[in-house]
Order: sequence, then C-alpha cells, then structure tokens
Amino acid sequence: MKLEQSLAIVEGHLATLDDQKFSSIDFEWHGIQFHAESQSNRSGGYEIRLSAELGRLHFTAENSDYRKRAIDSIYASNRNSDGAYKIGRKSDVHYHSATKTTELLTGQKLLEAITAILLHSSDHLQTIKGYLKAEKRNRLAA
Repeated sequence: MKLEQSLAIVEGHLATLDDQKFSSIDFEWHGIQFHAESQSNRSGGYEIRLSAELGRLHFTAENSDYRKRAIDSIYASNRNSDGAYKIGRKSDVHYHSATKTTELLTGQKLLEAITAILLHSSDHLQTIKGYLKAEKRNRLAA
C-alpha cells in the first residue's frame, strides 16, 4: 500500500475520532502504555495530563551498571524536560507530565497535542526505558 493511501486512511480515522469528542485515552507507544487526559486545572485553565509506568529498575546484583545509568538518566531528565520521572517503592519508574492549554482539548486536537508532547519527551523516555528490566509478557499455552 502506498504511503499516500495509508495517510488517507489515518486521516479518515482521525476525523471520526474528532466527532467523538473524547477527552481521555489509553494507548501504547514504543512499548509503553500511556494514559492521557485533558481536564481543567486548579488555576481555572486547562491541561493535558500524561502518565505511564515505564518499568522497573534492575537490582544492583542483577545489573548495577543499568541501574546506575537509569537513575542518572532519571535525575538528568527531571532537570531538562517538562515531564517528571519518579521511582516508586518497588523500584518502578513512572512518567508524568502536565501541559497547560488554552482550552479543553478533545478528539483530534487532543491526539495532536499528545503527539507533540511525546515527540518532545521521546529521547528521555526511550533512554530511560532502555535501562529498565524487560517486561515479561504472559504467553498463552498452545
């Protein structure tokens, strides 16, 4: 299928999504499960809240180098990006961002804003994800 045809199909899907006026969505991007929501904030404006659990740190005995690199990347990213990373009690790593908007974004406008946010954070997200434990997927018995 030609690229033009693929783009036309995607644009058609986006147009129907906009008709639905959804203000929250769960999706997977680069192997990371995200939740995004457009909502009003405390100051009377609006924001897009984006969150994800990236995975878990390696234990020091498993891979001390990856653990150290992940932690260093998390602290460096928290100083240099709009999103914030947090390490939970069980060494689980979470990503959160809150982006102010002038209106409540829904449908296609929300997807466009999420895309821009993820493109801005892409390098940080992928670097940190690369230092975390690989997810074990449940396999169905044949």
